[in-house]
Parts: sequence; structure tokens; C-alpha cells
Amino acid sequence: MLFSSPLLNAWTVTMLDPTATVSGSRCNDSKYTVFRSYLTEAGSSLTAGSLASYTVGSADAVIVNVAGLSTHYSSVELAVLSSLLNSNTRVLIFGENNSWTSSNGDLATLLGGVNGNRDGNAIQTVANVYPLITEGVSSIEFLAPGVILPGASGLSLSDDNSLTLWGNNDNFLLLMDINFLDNDGISRRADNDTIAKNIANWLSGAITPVPEPSSYALVMGMAGLGALAIRRRRK
Repeated sequence: MLFSSPLLNAWTVTMLDPTATVSGSRCNDSKYTVFRSYLTEAGSSLTAGSLASYTVGSADAVIVNVAGLSTHYSSVELAVLSSLLNSNTRVLIFGENNSWTSSNGDLATLLGGVNGNRDGNAIQTVANVYPLITEGVSSIEFLAPGVILPGASGLSLSDDNSLTLWGNNDNFLLLMDINFLDNDGISRRADNDTIAKNIANWLSGAITPVPEPSSYALVMGMAGLGALAIRRRRK
């Protein structure tokens, strides 16, 4: 199935901070201007808030900034993440390399995956298993990613499991490298730029299925029958 990016009405993407975050490495910060521009170009209005106080459903999509080094998510934050995981809200959440054992472990437990407890490969092959995100991308380059193995619950989008998709509604995207979507990370490789745009469009709801040619034929046939019926009624 092919995909396109039609013009949409603006909707809201909220960037949420855990209690402790990494200064300068949040999508709110100056290093992420390129990715934020992709979000706004896709029709999103950006807001910011706290993960612990977020009400699920109050934004169309959310970005969860990385937790602080050696910091666990609070029980309230984990409850919000669990609600997001089981919702229709599209979520981009950041993990990090093996130094973030506390929050990475929390995410693995929440998702039903396995913390790899190691750093991932810098260059990872991307399989086109979820075209809304992976279309047009063959490999991506990270700076220093972590690894969470999907087990039976998640879908691997990159071969060393630094980019995975979770949730019954395929709505929870886990990116194990806070630098991947910063300005330098996007410019590091052409495919990085492509997948950054795909993620921005996915978060913004700006990619919708386009019918295959056979579907077009069916639609046109039905339209033709409708037009014929109208002409007959007018005679």
C-alpha cells in the first residue's frame, strides 16, 4: 500500500518532561529545531507539559523526553505511560544508552520487552515492516543507542532493536537515542532525515493510506453508477 501526506487541520503534539530530564536533550531544546520544523510543517501545534500531570487524550500525540541519568520513572509517570500505551494516542518516547539502566529497565518492564543492557550498533538496517515510519529508509545511524528487545510484544524497526514499535494500536514508538532526532543526528545520514520526517508525519497524523489501483477502480465504478442513477431520476 502506498502512503501520502495530505494537508490536515492542525492538531496538538505535547512534549512531556519526566521529573528529571537531561538538559539540552529534549525535543523542546534548541538542538531540535529541525525536527520541530518537520512537526509544524506536518500541521502540528506544539505544546509542553509534565509527564506526571498529563491527562491522556488532552493532545493528539505526545513526545516523552528522556529521563535523567540513573533516574527511575515515578509510579505516577509509569501509570501515565501505561495509559498511553493502551490508548490510540501516538507516542514517541526516548530511551538511551546502557548508562540509563534505571529508566531503560522501567521501559522494558512496562512494554514487556527485555533491556539489552548494552549499547547498540551505530548503524542499523531498517526493515520496511511498518511503512508509516520506515518507508524509503534502508539504514540509520545513531550516536550511542541503547537496546530493548521486543520479545513477543513489540516490533523491531531496526535490526539491533534501538527503534521499536509497541502497543495494540502500534502507537508507542521507542527511540533509544536522544541524539538521533537532534539537528546533528538528522543531518548525519540521508536516511536519518527521511525517517525523522516520517516520524514527524506519523505523530502529526499526516500520513494516510492511499487506495491501491484496484481500489480506485472500485470507487470510480461506484461513482459512475451513482451518476447514472442521478441522470435517470432527472429524466
